[in-house]
Amino acid sequence: MKHEITKNLIEELGLENLPEKEKNDLIVSLADALRSRIAERTLNFLTEDDRIELDKLIDQKSDEKMNKFLAEKIPNFDEIMYDEYILFKEETLETQKEVKKLLAE
Repeated sequence: MKHEITKNLIEELGLENLPEKEKNDLIVSLADALRSRIAERTLNFLTEDDRIELDKLIDQKSDEKMNKFLAEKIPNFDEIMYDEYILFKEETLETQKEVKKLLAE
């Protein structure tokens, strides 16, 4: 996913003060997780050949190519992508709250 999206999530998590390398590693990790979620949700809309092509694009980690491909194949792809981002963000923020609570005990 666009790194701006994951950078915003890092800010919402309050992790913007991490060392630059750790922050960049986290951005890549969050982007990979979100990319996988979106791909999983869109699989039902794709033919077997489309799925093979999508796997190649995921391996390339080319968000631009992947998003263009999926937008061509799935009419409401932008909505799916937005929904998955919102769910991912909510789950990530909830997990962070739970971890903080456990650490405080």
